[in-house]
Amino acid sequence: MADQKNLKRKAVDHVHELFLSGKLRWGDLVSEEAIAKDIGISRTPVREALHIFTQMGVLQRVPRYGTIVRTPELREFEELFDVRRALECYAVEVAVSLITAEELESLRGHCLGMRELLRGLGESSRLRLNTDEVLQMFQIDYDFHLAILQATGNRMLVKHINDNRVLARLMGTSRVPQLDVANIADICEDHEAIVDAIGRHDRDSARKLLADHIDLSKRGVVAYMKKQLNQIEQKEDDHGRLGLTF
Repeated sequence: MADQKNLKRKAVDHVHELFLSGKLRWGDLVSEEAIAKDIGISRTPVREALHIFTQMGVLQRVPRYGTIVRTPELREFEELFDVRRALECYAVEVAVSLITAEELESLRGHCLGMRELLRGLGESSRLRLNTDEVLQMFQIDYDFHLAILQATGNRMLVKHINDNRVLARLMGTSRVPQLDVANIADICEDHEAIVDAIGRHDRDSARKLLADHIDLSKRGVVAYMKKQLNQIEQKEDDHGRLGLTF
């Protein structure tokens, strides 16, 4: 039983990585056989892993066709960000009073990690992240926000916000190639300012800075997704006029 759970976890992690790296995108057909072959396991744990993502609303089962990456609605992104803003702003207010010196140092470490990523881009004269760097960036960003949540000591709050962020990240994988030096620099500055406010025990500033940070992300994501969804609708209209079907 333990081995089966480990294989399922392995499959979940692999599919998660496919999303974050941009290898799985909206409308793509997801092959159990291909995934199982890639990670060297049977199809059963892969099927179980795909069921988890289907329950999350990231994947969709299409009768007589297979499992595809579901194209989300714009409203879903807006609602996810609104929920995240409300919960994380509450969390940072609590964290300001409870955070330990060790936890604060951990937050600063995550900021340094993102700066190193940015410095590496500058030294290579590249404007955009490669696949490995995308995964690294997501992990650093995730760890930064998670550290603030964990400083509250509220396990239920951590779970709700974590689930929200994971879902938003998976649904928005088509934006991955758009991450560039300017985006990362903005994120670095926001994170550093939030940490400084927490370190000063300035609750109001920490809350405002985090709210502005999330609002900026929301505007960028929603604008990009709106453009992508409009392009998809246009393609569907063009296929319809030509008498084509999927």
